[in-house]
Parts: sequence; structure tokens; C-alpha cells
Amino acid sequence: MVKSYLRYVLEDSFGTVASRACRSIIPLSQDFVITGHDETVSAWNCRTGEAKVHLQAKPNDHHTSSNVTCFLYTNKEQRWIYAGYSDGSIRRFELNGNINNEYKEVVNEDFTLQGHKGAVTCLSLSPSQQMLASGSQDCSIILWDTAGDLGLFKLEGHKNEVSDLRFVKHNTSSEGQVKSRKVTNGGHFLKSGDDILGFLISISKDCIIRIWDLTSQLCIQTVIHSTAELYGLAINSDESRMYASGAENQIRCYKLDMSGAEKDENSPYDIPLYAKELPALNRPDTHGRCRKLCILYPGPKDSVSNPKSGDSVKTMDIEQKGLMLCVTNHFIVFYRLYDSNEAEKRKKRRHKRVLEKQKARCNKLREAVRAAGRTVAMEFDSIESEISHLQKILSGMPIYQDSEADENSENKPQEQAATDEVNYMFVVNALEKIASFQTFSNGFAVGHANNTISVWRLNLAKLLSQKGVDDDDMESLSSLCERVHYLNGIGHHNSIVGLSVSPNDMMIASLSADSLKVWNSHTHHCVRTVECKAATCAYFVAGNKHVLVGTGSGELQVVYLDTCEVQEVFKLSPDSSKRSSDFDVVCMAEHPGHFSFAAAFRDRSVRLFEYVLKKKGTQEVLTVKELSNTSVPDDPTDIKYSNDGKLLAVSLHNNNIQTFYTDSMKMFLSLYGHKLPVTSIDISSDGTLLASSSLDKTVKIWGLDYGNIHRSLLGHANAVLKCRWINDTHYLITAGMDAIIKVWDCDTYDLICQLRGHNTAVRSIALSSDTHFFVSASDYSTIRLWKRSEEQIFLSEEREKELELQLEHEAVRDDLNQAIPVDRDTLNNKATRKTMESVKATEQLMQIIDEAEQYRMALEDHAKHVEEVEQITSGNHALSRYGNPDVSVPKEPDAPLELFNRTPTEHVMMAVCSLNHSVIHEVLIALPFIYAEKLLYYITKSLETYKESCLQGKVNLHTIEIPCKAALLLVQIYFRQFYALRHQRSLIAKLEKLLPWALKHERERLMQNKTVMEYLKTLLDADDSGKRLRGL
Repeated sequence: MVKSYLRYVLEDSFGTVASRACRSIIPLSQDFVITGHDETVSAWNCRTGEAKVHLQAKPNDHHTSSNVTCFLYTNKEQRWIYAGYSDGSIRRFELNGNINNEYKEVVNEDFTLQGHKGAVTCLSLSPSQQMLASGSQDCSIILWDTAGDLGLFKLEGHKNEVSDLRFVKHNTSSEGQVKSRKVTNGGHFLKSGDDILGFLISISKDCIIRIWDLTSQLCIQTVIHSTAELYGLAINSDESRMYASGAENQIRCYKLDMSGAEKDENSPYDIPLYAKELPALNRPDTHGRCRKLCILYPGPKDSVSNPKSGDSVKTMDIEQKGLMLCVTNHFIVFYRLYDSNEAEKRKKRRHKRVLEKQKARCNKLREAVRAAGRTVAMEFDSIESEISHLQKILSGMPIYQDSEADENSENKPQEQAATDEVNYMFVVNALEKIASFQTFSNGFAVGHANNTISVWRLNLAKLLSQKGVDDDDMESLSSLCERVHYLNGIGHHNSIVGLSVSPNDMMIASLSADSLKVWNSHTHHCVRTVECKAATCAYFVAGNKHVLVGTGSGELQVVYLDTCEVQEVFKLSPDSSKRSSDFDVVCMAEHPGHFSFAAAFRDRSVRLFEYVLKKKGTQEVLTVKELSNTSVPDDPTDIKYSNDGKLLAVSLHNNNIQTFYTDSMKMFLSLYGHKLPVTSIDISSDGTLLASSSLDKTVKIWGLDYGNIHRSLLGHANAVLKCRWINDTHYLITAGMDAIIKVWDCDTYDLICQLRGHNTAVRSIALSSDTHFFVSASDYSTIRLWKRSEEQIFLSEEREKELELQLEHEAVRDDLNQAIPVDRDTLNNKATRKTMESVKATEQLMQIIDEAEQYRMALEDHAKHVEEVEQITSGNHALSRYGNPDVSVPKEPDAPLELFNRTPTEHVMMAVCSLNHSVIHEVLIALPFIYAEKLLYYITKSLETYKESCLQGKVNLHTIEIPCKAALLLVQIYFRQFYALRHQRSLIAKLEKLLPWALKHERERLMQNKTVMEYLKTLLDADDSGKRLRGL
């Protein structure tokens, strides 16, 4: 009988509200915020501190879900969320219903876009919501069609990670410039009314700003003024100003003019400038790098009076006042954006101040000249000329009559300054490191790197008032910015260093460097939080009311869970000969009898303690008392009791394991075999086997009778950090730096299954006493709970699945050369990447072409046989002189069942029309050339049939959009091969005539359908019954 096992499945992940790896946070309102953590996007109620909606990818046991890196929210009408992941994929979720519901809801994605080879770093949506732009760590930008769920094209030019993206609309004056650059759109047909797609501005860590014309897919301007990495990009509401900042202590300001009216003065050619550099705004060095720039405008309620002046609007091109927020690592710096009128007034006041300073300087120079006995009888056109002339007299330089040519530019007032339009107001300390930031109508939300989020409220009306801006004490305005919500109790602020499950399996304890948290194992809510400094290890004491915590300062703290207080502290007596770090408590293990425990210290000692009830007032308090002390030859790393309590095993940093008798603490066995330090050990329930994990990537199974190695398990690809036996079995759970949890059967030494869910190294594992579940934690603050299901595992099936997974990884590799070389531009500029879906679709298409070819060849052979029989029986054949031969007409071959009574052409066209838009490019690239020839032949036959049926007035309900697109892509991919083959040239010539006619006819049909639908809509709107139906 084949042995079977029960599978552990991931039930839930908890303990994280915002990840430091996610760059996005979306405040829906002051009370509801959307954050990204691990592989999930969650909507939180900030008042209750609960997650109402979880947006997760569809579960897959064989593929680890990657972390969310960024996301964006469309609008309240569509309620779509596009999320980018670290594997380069983009998923769309629909946020339906009321997020303030009573129960937690889990939503899966609508579709997935695959195109980037690196993590997605930024997303941007066009103003029409029809295009999505994504930037990645692979230095590329991909434009996606949100309606058709497919990639349009890729933009390449940056040499480092793309930091931010912004769409810019075209205007009437820019249409001529755009149409003059319009080129063929890479095989993609632009929609009616979308001839001009607008512009896209991108910044990168390569210190470059690029402006892209999306219609021609070209970079029309490269801005290289910055000398450091760029992170933040902001554009004002009327798209006349652009601001960029990053690692340098400046905010770069540019004037945007997409009409191309501005020209480059430094070039002899007529080159348009779409972004003209303006004076930069200096930032204080103490604020650090600018991570993001946001512009906040007042809503209808916070609107401020804005009188207009025609002259100033033409000069400055700014129509609305607002706030610009510069986000650094710990600060939010506020800048005031002035409108045209205020900017012009500030410019005049600045010129007036400069003029007054120049007059005062000129008077001092005149007095100095008179004191030197010199006279000046010249008349000057400007005060700058006079200052320059007087300086030359005092310095003894030669004086020319043509003094205008010698004017110093430093004496001239600057025509335009950054402070005319932008002015520093105040700074707000966010108190914690900022990982993500986003504004909303009357405030902003901050996602911190320590697993917390905060929501702040602004009084925009007062901040933008004229009185507030003119005050000398600008720092007093910081009181108008207040924090209204702070979610800091949902999870740990640092990485989890230890896990423990209570003896009754009702609670889970997690430990970090600054706190101890206790979770309900059923609801997964945090029920207790205790502040513990420098905690290293902890476990539940029998009775489920106390937790014993070991710290890095050598203290053993007894925590009483009912009051969340540290009731008793045991500390080793100080020793002047030892360093302070030698007192660190490395690990602890409770005796199976629950009356004592052992603790290993950094000073190479193992100490035994017992529990003592101490009278403290009217209550008895649990304390600990040291019993004995045993030294070990090196630093201990882990310690464990056998189930009968007779043996105590200690793993050491010198690659060895020592076992002791617990009654006398005498040496029993010394286990040698690991090549690197041992990280964890555990003893099976029956006390016969000891498992040890090590940094040498192995797990060794030892026999505790003679100390020999039974087997070395070599399943992990990196260092193994934890190993734990499942109670009452010889099943072993191991985890390590490869982020995979493995379950082993140590009776047969077979790998049972692999559990994929973590994205970083798994450092802690704790099992329940009934083995119904276990918990694990990695480098982040997330705790994952794995529950035993009723699904059975058979080893043969599991190995087949792992082999299929390995083959899938090999199949989607992009570094393999094509069997027949294709056009390099086709491979580099494609907006998609090879996935398992495209590979399977390619194999299925090849199978369908083979089926159609087999039937077509049978039909051709049958036609040849019929022709031969007709020639023989016609009387003109050479055999007719011997009499009429007895030759029967061959029977027509039956169509295969796979074709469902369809012709070969119809069979292939049905398969082509069923291809998804998002994978058709990858399918055709992966298709071998011999199949590409056959597919192009069937597409040509289908277009000929389509034309004949249309000319005869027959209605064809099959779409020809995908077949036409496939034909164009095939010609583009294998153009050289088709051109080199003489017998294929006639086929290309036929396509050249058939494609324009078919596409024109299809367009006319679509326009006719659109007209009919609009007419039916007007009838429904006019009819009362139609209105009632629409109301339903």
C-alpha cells in the first residue's frame, strides 16, 4: 500500500500593516487607508485598526507569491487597483462593495500583466484612464492598454531604475508637432480618436529626465541638469511647471511647454525645448534626500480667492495656488506654490529690494571715490553701469568709455528666481522613517518603515491664506498639521527573532528586539503587547499565564500576561573579567516536567534553573532560581531537552553538538559532522533521533544510542536555520535562507513536500502540541500560520509536480537563443515577456496546426486519387485500349474528431481567435518557423474566404482582428526568412492586398454596429419602459 501524508497549507498571514518594500499608500479618506505588505494589498479602518479587505493573488502551491512593490487606485467610479510586484508582474483588482463591512473580505485579481523582468517601481495612469505606464528596475517603461489588458509598447533609454512617471496631455498647439513625428506604431493600430496619445515624463536613478512622445514612441527631450539620483517628480495642475528632486539638495524647476514653441538657445539648430530649466530651489542639508514630491491643491471647501490678471498669466502660466510637499526619510517639508498674480508681486518686491541694496552700495562707492580725491563726470544709463565703473576706479583697472560692455552680471538683478513661485514654509517631523507617502483632499497618509502608518490632517484654508504666508514666523504654521491616526499596535516594529506556541495551543508568542506580542491562534489578533528591550528568546510557562523572556543583557524576565507586566527579573551577578555581551541569553529550553528549564549564555555556559513561587505582598509571584552551571567549549547556538527529560543537547558554534545527562550534567555524546556552525537542533518525541541544521546547507539525522549519523539531508539551496520534529512522528520540518519550508519523512528520508510562502529567509518556527498547525516568521514582521488539511500527499505525484515546476522555470527563460534568429528589435521592444501561459498556448497552437495539416494532406491525397481515377476512366488514358479498368472512386477521408466537422482552415482560425491579446506576441515569437509558415498560409486562406463571403453578401460573425494582428506580427518577426524563400513571396503579396481590404471592411462593420447601438440607446432613453429597465 502506498504511503500518504497530510498536507500543511497556508491559512493566513498576519502581523504586518505596511511593508518597507512597498512604495505606495492610498488614503481613501481620513479613516480608510490602503497599504501594501508582503504579497497583499489591504484596506484598513484606521479607527478600529482592522483590515477590511485583502487583495491577494490567486493561491498557487508551487509558485511563491512575490511582494507588492507599488500600486495605484483609479477613482471612486471604477474602483480598480493596479498592483506591481517584485517579479515584474502587474495585477488588477476590483474594490467592490463597502469597505466598512463587518467581516474581512479577500479579493483575487481580475487579470495579470507580464512584461517586466525586474521589480515594478512606479505606476501611472493616463488622464483618460485608458493607458497605464509602469517603470521597473530593468530600466524600461511599458505602456499598457487598460481596456484590452495588453501591452502596447516598451520605452527604453534609462540606464538605471525608473523612479517616477507622469502623463502630460497634449494641447491644440502641440498636435502639429506630434503629427510631424508620427511613425508606424510597431504593428499596433491606434484607436479612433486616439491618434495623439500625449506625452510621458520619466525620471530615473541615472540622474536623467526623459520626455517621451507616446504617439511616435520616441524620446523627444533628455534633461541632464541633475548631478545625483532622482526620486521625486511633480507637475502642477495646468501642466506648466515641473519639479524634480532626489539625492541632491535642490528641487529642479522647469517650465513645460508641449507645443515646442521654446527653442534651445545654445544650439545652432531649431530644436524645441519642452522643458526649459528655471532657477533651482535650494533645500537644507539636514533634511536628507527627497524621496517624493507631491502637490496638494485646495478643494471646493478650501478654495482661496484668486483674482486674475491677464498680463501676469501670460508671463508665469500658473493659474492655481497650492502646496508642494517634499518627502525625505523622516521629514515632510512644506513649500508654498504661488499663482500668477502672487508670483508677479513677489518678483516686483524682490527687484525693489535688490534695487534698494544697489543704491545703498552705489552711495558707499561714491563716498569712497570722493575720499580718494577722484571725480566722476559721466552719466550712466543704469545703476549697474555706475557700480561697475566706480569699482574699476577704486581697483585701479583701466576705464573705457564703452562702460556698458563691462557691466558685471553679478550687479544685475536676477530676472526670475525660484522663490518667486515657490517658497519654503515649514517642516513636519514624521518621527519614524518614511517608506510610502500620499496626499488626499485635506491631508496625507504616511507608511513607515517600522510597520506602522499614520494619517495627518491639514488646514489648507489657513495654510494658503495670504495672511499666513506673509507672517515672519513660518514655523507657527506647523500647528495646522496634526496627526489624527497612528496604527502602531498591529505588529512588530522590527524583525521577529523568535516564536512560541502555548501548551494549550490557544496563543502564539512572537518576539522582536523591542517587544513581545501574544496572538490569539484562532482570530490571529494581537491580544497582549509587552515592551522588552533586547529580547532574544522566549517561551510559554506551563499554565499559559506567564512567558519567560531572555534578553541580550543577561536577564531572565518573567512576564505575567494578565497584567502585561514584568513581575520578576533574574540577572547574573556581574563579572569584571567578562564583557557585557558575554551575558547574552542565547536560547532556553523548558524541562518536559515543567518544573525547571535550561538557558545557554554567550559566556559559554549552560545554566539550569527551577521555578519558585515567591510571596510578594498578598500574592504569589513566579520567580526563577539557579541550580547549576556547566561550561561548554564554544558559544552555544541552541539547546533542547529529550522528551523523557534525561538528556540535554547543546549545539555549539564550533560545528559540534554535545549531549549531557540532566541529573549530573556529565557528558554523554559528542556529535561531530557539520562543516559550519550548527544553527538549530531538536530531539524527536521518542528520544531516538536528533536533528541538526547548519550553515553548511545540510540537515543531519543522528542516532542518540551511539551518536552516529543516519542520513544527511541535502534539500536546501542555502543555509538551514531551523529544524523541528512533529510530535509523535519522525516527520521533520526544516527552513532556511532559501525561503522554503520543507517537510521530511526521516524513516525513509524522503522529502514529503515543500511549502512556499515566504520571500525572505525563514528564521523562526514553532509547532502546536497537537501538530494541527505551526507558525513561521521571516526577516519581516509577518507571521504565517500553516494548518494541516485533509488533502493527501503521495510522494510520486509530488515529485512529478516538482519536475513540472522545474521544467516551467526552464521554459520561460529569456536567455536562450531562438532556433531561427528573429529580428532583434522585435525581441527588445516587445511589451510582454515569456510566461507559462504563453508557452502552453504555443504548444497547443502547434498541436492544432499539426491536426489541421494531417487532415489537409489527407484531403489533398484524396483529391489526387480522384483525379487519377477520372483520368483512367475517361477513355483517353493509355489503359483504355485494353478495356475499361475496374477502378472504384476512393472514399473521402473522415474528418478527425478533434476538428468537430470543421475544415482545416476553420480549425486553425478558431485557435488563433481564442488567443489572448496579452500572450499573442510571445506565442508567435516562440512558434518555430516551419509552423509560422503553415499558420501564415491558413491566415491567408481565411482572409480569401472572408473576402469572398463579404462580396457575396454573407454575414461572417468571426472576428478578424486577431488573425490580422497575427499575420502582421509573423511578417515582422520572420521578415528575412519570408523574403529569402521564393515560394513565400507570393503569399506575402496576397497578404498585402487582403489585409487593408479586410481591416477596412471590419472597421465599417464596427462603425455600423456603434451607430445602431447609439440609436437603440436613444430609443431606450425616450421610452418610459426603457427608463424603468435601466433603473433596475
